[in-house]
Amino acid sequence: MGESSSQSFCLKILVAKDENKVIMAESDKEFIEVLFSFMAMPIASAVRCTRNCLSGEIGCLDNLYGSVENLDINFLQDKRFQNILLNPRSAAEIYCKNLEMDLIGSERYDFYVCHNKECKVISCYKIGKCRCGEAFKHRLEIAPGSRFFPEVNGGLLKSTTRFIIMDDFKVMPVATMADLTLLSELGKYGKVEERTIKIGRNEVLNLLKRSLISKGLCLRHS
Repeated sequence: MGESSSQSFCLKILVAKDENKVIMAESDKEFIEVLFSFMAMPIASAVRCTRNCLSGEIGCLDNLYGSVENLDINFLQDKRFQNILLNPRSAAEIYCKNLEMDLIGSERYDFYVCHNKECKVISCYKIGKCRCGEAFKHRLEIAPGSRFFPEVNGGLLKSTTRFIIMDDFKVMPVATMADLTLLSELGKYGKVEERTIKIGRNEVLNLLKRSLISKGLCLRHS
């Protein structure tokens, strides 16, 4: 789905009023799929996405990313290694393309085929040689809609299930176990209020960032 600056998800949240703390949130599958897509994102992509959209750093990783970014390419065996480190590929990214929010945002996926037609080896990068000794000479561009692009409709999860997201980022279906967890959590607080909020791209990236630096308090309410 194409990105939009107004794109957002509606979440039902439970807030502990005295602590002004989000206890948990409830969502349909579309928002959960975006959270699950964090798993398909290389760490450098996570750093790049969050540093471009949000203030602050992801611990030392931001410094490491900047070190590669500012490194003189004369120190590299091949200058293209810099782009590989800063913009790594994921084999799973192509399956996240049709989610409600594509965080990586690739418009096309280039692959390189071994010059030896009998070998049939494909690489994400045009660097080095195939195991047969031939170069990765031929580029194969896979764009959404092409015959090479996998047709995966309906996202990653079944549309009939709703989910609960805990403050420590544990996700579970709204079922018996989730209900028991909900009752346990509610018992810790006095006044609990239900609210509906909207989560946009920047808020999703903030959740990604906080998940990398904190064991809790991923869901905040102001």
